Amino acid sequence: MHDLDRHIGRRLRGRRRALGLTQADLAADVGVTFQQIQKYEQAVTRTSSATLWKLACALDADRSAA
Repeated sequence: MHDLDRHIGRRLRGRRRALGLTQADLAADVGVTFQQIQKYEQAVTRTSSATLWKLACALDADRSAA
């Protein structure tokens, strides 16, 4: 596991929680299982660029959401 994977997972979890979404809500928006969202957040599974794009769109993230 790489430091960047952990950083992405922490940011993903923080943004999801800030929006009041459950892992199941986000998973449904992106088209994956909630278990997969758990793995992304815990940096167990590396997030592909395509999935990262879908997550960013679902979480309404942009450069100013840092």
